[in-house]
Amino acid sequence: MHSSLRVRNNRMLLVVWICGVAVLLIAAPTPLTIPVLLVALPSGIAAGVLQRVAIAANRAAFVSSVTAFDVRRALTGCRAGNAAIILQWLAFAAILILTVRDPATLPAAFLGVVAFWLARDVTTYPAVVRLEQSVSIAAIE
Repeated sequence: MHSSLRVRNNRMLLVVWICGVAVLLIAAPTPLTIPVLLVALPSGIAAGVLQRVAIAANRAAFVSSVTAFDVRRALTGCRAGNAAIILQWLAFAAILILTVRDPATLPAAFLGVVAFWLARDVTTYPAVVRLEQSVSIAAIE
């Protein structure tokens, strides 16, 4: 199974996203902070739910993944995975549209992207745990 699907690596990534959101909220608040978060957080949660569905639907492909391209192929192997990827790009486009007018809002754009990743990965985390547990159980048997 590819390292991006390991629980330990996902925990470390969640810490990075949490720190990134905290730093951007504290160090660089802008008038667009709330609107950007109103786009990023719900869309990140929705993308996470779609990724959970994709992992459940295509478990064997995720377990057998060796490279990041294999993980991407497994994700796009079902409608939910494709929808998660499309939703990510739509959310990023909306964040860009909100923040492109003024260079001073660049931190809000970064906040939106990192908040999206945090919401998505927190929502997907239980599926990653179940995936790794299924691999561990299969190895024992």
